[in-house]
Amino acid sequence: MKRLGWSNRVLLTCVLIACSCERQKKTTATATPRSGSLTGVIRTDAPTPPDIALPENVHKVCGLTLPDASLQRDEGGALANAVVWVEDAKATPLGEGKPLLDQQKCAYLPPVLVAHTGGRLRVKNSDPLMHNVRAGSLFNVGMPVENQVIERALPDTAGPVQIVCDVHPWMRADVMVLPHDTWAVTDAHGRFTLTNVEAGKRPVHVWHPLRGEKTVTVEVTAGGEAQLETTL
Repeated sequence: MKRLGWSNRVLLTCVLIACSCERQKKTTATATPRSGSLTGVIRTDAPTPPDIALPENVHKVCGLTLPDASLQRDEGGALANAVVWVEDAKATPLGEGKPLLDQQKCAYLPPVLVAHTGGRLRVKNSDPLMHNVRAGSLFNVGMPVENQVIERALPDTAGPVQIVCDVHPWMRADVMVLPHDTWAVTDAHGRFTLTNVEAGKRPVHVWHPLRGEKTVTVEVTAGGEAQLETTL
């Protein structure tokens, strides 16, 4: 095989360098994050409600009193069970998961949960008592059997769904129905974390069944962690 001439060697070298640069450019573009995370704390100045005195006919199963789960906060005012989500997050497909709402010792657990639009909600009765699960005009089902589980469809449109028990009027749960997965529920210390938040100025919605709602604009940087602390 004939040896390459000088001009051909130069041309081959240039081609190899160009290909290497193109591969490096593609790798860099692929590795560059276009989303970040958002963490924070939600607080409230509302007082914790007193315990609920229960009627005698449920004392054996549920006790004499029950903490009022409608508003839970720690000593510093951090608010639990607030839902935080990105308002303009892209819709995501409905997954196979079905959130579970349990009736335990005359209370709905958890008191606040999030479900996907068009999904289904599982409801369980862990008490040896008759409960009734009513969600407005969506469904109204008696659950007289311990460990009974039912499934019911949720709305195709986003928004809150309040669930009550007609047998025990102090029982209440709230389901926020959303079309995406960019949401979180604050823990016992009001903390939350959202991941894979698209970079830029994002409208972040905060909602609690008793404390209302608000939207706060937060700057999220690519690959960074934004912070949000607000009060309801």
